[in-house]
Amino acid sequence: MGSPAVEKGRDKEEGIKEIIFDTFMHASNPIVSVIISRYSFTKAFVIAFVMTFFSMFDVPVFWPILLCYWVVLFFLTMRRQIAHMIKYKYIPFSVGKQKYGGKKSSASSSGSRGD
Repeated sequence: MGSPAVEKGRDKEEGIKEIIFDTFMHASNPIVSVIISRYSFTKAFVIAFVMTFFSMFDVPVFWPILLCYWVVLFFLTMRRQIAHMIKYKYIPFSVGKQKYGGKKSSASSSGSRGD
C-alpha cells in the first residue's frame, strides 16, 4: 500500500474521471441536454448583458455589412428548407384570390333527369 497522500490523489483523480464519464453518459438523456443548453444560453446572455455596460466592447458596425451578414446567415441556415420547398413546389405566399376549378358540367349530367 502507498502513502495516504498518494491514495488521496488517486481518489481525487478517479473522482474527476467519474464526473467526466457521468457527464458524457447523461449527454444522451434529453432532459439533461435541455438543462445543459439552457444553462449555456443563460450564461452567454448574462455575459453579453454585462459587456454592454463597458465602453471597450462598444464596437461601431457599418449597417450594410451587418445586413449582408444577416442575409448570408439566413440563406446558409435555410438552404435545406428552401430546397425542400422548391422540390415539392410549395409556394408560401399567393397573390390574389385562390381559384378552384370546381366540377365541370357535362352535357349528359346538366340536362333534365328522365325518371
